[in-house]
Amino acid sequence: MYASEQFRVDSDILLVADKPPPEVTVERFTTMGPFDWDSILEVSAKNIALQCLDQAFVMTHDSVQHIRIEALAGQYDDKKSTKGVFRATALKDFKVGELMLTPYSLINPEGLLEMKSSAGAETQCDKSQYIMRTYLSVIPKESKKSKKPKKVSRKGGNGGTPPGSDEEATRDKKMKVSFYVKSPLDKLKTDQDCARISPLWMLSKTTKQAEVNMAMELVCFDFLPMTPISVKVPNPVKKALFSICLQCGVNNRKIKKGEALRFSMMEGDCCSSDESTDGD
Repeated sequence: MYASEQFRVDSDILLVADKPPPEVTVERFTTMGPFDWDSILEVSAKNIALQCLDQAFVMTHDSVQHIRIEALAGQYDDKKSTKGVFRATALKDFKVGELMLTPYSLINPEGLLEMKSSAGAETQCDKSQYIMRTYLSVIPKESKKSKKPKKVSRKGGNGGTPPGSDEEATRDKKMKVSFYVKSPLDKLKTDQDCARISPLWMLSKTTKQAEVNMAMELVCFDFLPMTPISVKVPNPVKKALFSICLQCGVNNRKIKKGEALRFSMMEGDCCSSDESTDGD
């Protein structure tokens, strides 16, 4: 047997050492500002514009159904070709203003819209055989409240922008968001693609005034809010918050069945630079 050794141990070393008290972490919060409503308009305006194009095109179902589009045979046999030659004819008689065609495309619909800059000419009367772009604007209802700035006294005020002033009218005008709706003709690769775009893009222009029966006109709509049906929403919005002004093709004289549909070669791609009548 091995001999066992004994040791004398100081009991103090078996005690748990004192730990320093834990540091108290104080959570600090910073008050954030309210939601940035001023920045939502430009972001949502494009979504509203795309919805408007959908709804407006559905509204013109009867016009679209009574137009025959013919494409030049074999023009897409060459895969590199993007130039279209089309002929549009009426399949029934139309009274003045009864035929309406809106810009639309199932081919790259998100790419149709291009933000319009505030500078530059609005009308492009180029030599293109077809309408290459149209105009669309999204206008908040409140931006139309100051159509004619009123002269108000600034004496005794506490600063800021007086209601009805020139500054307020300028601010409201800037709230409008405008787009160009671009033609998708350069995206067509097959004859079948022609059935995926609005006939508006395939109506040709003519230099003969007697053949002109279509014109571009600005048509305005109210963009209505959603209506809750299965749940109660506090303070639901019942009135339209936005107006949409969309440039459409409308017949400016009677059209007989079998007649070709044509714009004037002088028809501009977009409406004139005076847009003060939007939504009036």
